[in-house]
Amino acid sequence: MKRTALLLSLLLALALLPGCGTQQELTQNTAAPFSLTQDQGELLELLGLSDRAGLVTFSGPEEATVLSIDTYQLRDGQWEPTGGGQLSREAAGQPWEGLAVLQSREDYSIGLRVRTEGIASYTTGPAEPDSDPLGWTLQFLEEETPITLGEPVPVALFLYSGDGSLRTHPLTDFADPAAFDGEDLALVQAVTLTFTA
Repeated sequence: MKRTALLLSLLLALALLPGCGTQQELTQNTAAPFSLTQDQGELLELLGLSDRAGLVTFSGPEEATVLSIDTYQLRDGQWEPTGGGQLSREAAGQPWEGLAVLQSREDYSIGLRVRTEGIASYTTGPAEPDSDPLGWTLQFLEEETPITLGEPVPVALFLYSGDGSLRTHPLTDFADPAAFDGEDLALVQAVTLTFTA
């Protein structure tokens, strides 16, 4: 687990070094996938993280003073919080920019690292699937998405199938837990970002 955290920290550092990452113009009040260079993508693959980790860049509202990154597990048709953390800043007035690394781990815990004015790291406890998963899909933010003060922005969905069959869900299905009804899902997890004043 410490090794994986170290590898994620290395990836985050590479993404932040001048010349190592692609320069992304991000619209204010949006979250978007972070574009990796070919070398960064190959490094992620070499470390065995390419299918387990996602990077999200964000430019939050100027008036925001708290950023919450939260994880959830779907239980009995309702999202239950499972962990995460909060970052705060004293002075508003500037867009709140940063980068988040989200990782699904083999024990079904979720690793989170967020860089804004510093770096924060959070790890949830292991989750227990309802049955042994026979297949999985991890969906991360794929397009620029608006951020509204006080509203959660889903940035990842992790679905584990109990029977091996899966269908993809848009991240917006976070707002409608009933969208997952009728599927033999052993475990459904979500990650959100929420900016508040």
